[in-house]
Amino acid sequence: MLHRFRIRSTSEPARLPLILRDELAVERTHLANQRTFLAFFRTGLALIVTAMAILEFKKDDYYYHIAAIALLALGAITMIGGTISYFVSKRRIINRSYTIKQSDAPE
Repeated sequence: MLHRFRIRSTSEPARLPLILRDELAVERTHLANQRTFLAFFRTGLALIVTAMAILEFKKDDYYYHIAAIALLALGAITMIGGTISYFVSKRRIINRSYTIKQSDAPE
């Protein structure tokens, strides 16, 4: 009888099968990551909409234009930062490469 063995590189960590409790914890972590992404996206969108409203209603005031441009930039940075954070966290969750900080570790 032939057995197939998967040869893994030495840099790849050994994967132990997850028990149901751990699988559910990983699913909860995925959902929390998605909620965090949506919160970043919603905040960025709210900043951009606020900037657009300022530009629409205060057309002639120079200082309002500066504030609107700052809000547009902050909204875009928030959305981009949230997207990057989401995909980095997603990759860490899938690869199980996240670590627990010493302050968060149970005693």
